[in-house]
Amino acid sequence: MRTGAISSLGIAVGIVVAGLATGALAETAPAVAPAPAQTGQPAPAVAPTAWGKVCDPNNAKLCQVSEDYALVGANSVIGSVSIQTSPDPNKFAVGIQVPIGFLLQEGIPLSVDGAKKITAPFITCLPSPQGPSYFCLAQALVDSAFVDSLKKGKSLNLALVSMDRKKSTLSFPLATFASAFDGPDQAALARQRDDAAKILAEKAKERAKQLEGQQPKP
Repeated sequence: MRTGAISSLGIAVGIVVAGLATGALAETAPAVAPAPAQTGQPAPAVAPTAWGKVCDPNNAKLCQVSEDYALVGANSVIGSVSIQTSPDPNKFAVGIQVPIGFLLQEGIPLSVDGAKKITAPFITCLPSPQGPSYFCLAQALVDSAFVDSLKKGKSLNLALVSMDRKKSTLSFPLATFASAFDGPDQAALARQRDDAAKILAEKAKERAKQLEGQQPKP
C-alpha cells in the first residue's frame, strides 16, 4: 500500500475499521524482519520506499497509506509506518513495525520535523512467518491535525531505545506522503492496468484473426 514492499505488509482494513469503531487499536499485517548480520560482516544497506496507498476494495474510504524501510536489492521489509483511515474522518490509526530488540516500556515517540506529536505504545511482538526473527508492533490513535502535519512536514521521526538504552532515530521521508494520501488507490490502478492490458491483448488477437481472414488466397 505500491510496489513489492507494500505487498509484504498487506492491509487489514476490516480489522482497522473494527478496532477504530470500538476504540481499540488495529493490528498491521507483518512483514519480514531480517536476521542479524554475522560478526565481522557489514550491516546490510536499507532505504525507505515511497509512500503507497491501498484501499479496501469494498469501501474506497477505508485505506492504508504506508512507507517501508527495506533491504536494498531485496524485497524484505525491516521497518514500516502506516496511517489507516476509519469511518470517522477525524480518526486515524498510526501503526509502526520495527525489529525486536527495543525497550517496550519506552514506546515509540513520533515527531514531525523535530516537533514531538505522540508516543505510540508497543502492543505485541510476533515471530516472522518467513524466518526465525521477530518483529514488534506499536500503534496509537491520531486525529486529522496529525495527518495534516505529515502532509506539510519533511520527515516523520521515530525515537527508539535499545536494550542497552542507546537511542536511535528512524526517519521516514514525507516528500510523497501528501500525494499518496490524497491520491488514488494504487492497487485499484494496478488492477485497472491489468484489465486494460487484457482487453488490448484480446483486441489484438481479434484483429489478427480478421487480418488473417482478409489475406488473399494463393
